Amino acid sequence: MNDENLKNFFAVSESTNEKLWDMWLATMGNMSGTQEQVENMLRRYLEQRKTVREETIKLVEEMMAQARNNQQQIQKMMQEALAVTLKK
Repeated sequence: MNDENLKNFFAVSESTNEKLWDMWLATMGNMSGTQEQVENMLRRYLEQRKTVREETIKLVEEMMAQARNNQQQIQKMMQEALAVTLKK
């Protein structure tokens, strides 16, 4: 009976080790998939931030151009008003 018990013990031990190994591989696979998802989310986030930054820069440039244009128009109007006043 001792030999039979020993064989049974090794069979159960081998089966347990195989199942543990399978669980380990499944866990590592899940971690790899999760890491990939996180990396993809971060990539999309960074792309969105880049787009927002570029759009903000464009908006600020347009606002500065409009402010410059407005300033030039005000200056021209003041010069014209002064010219009319001096003619009188």
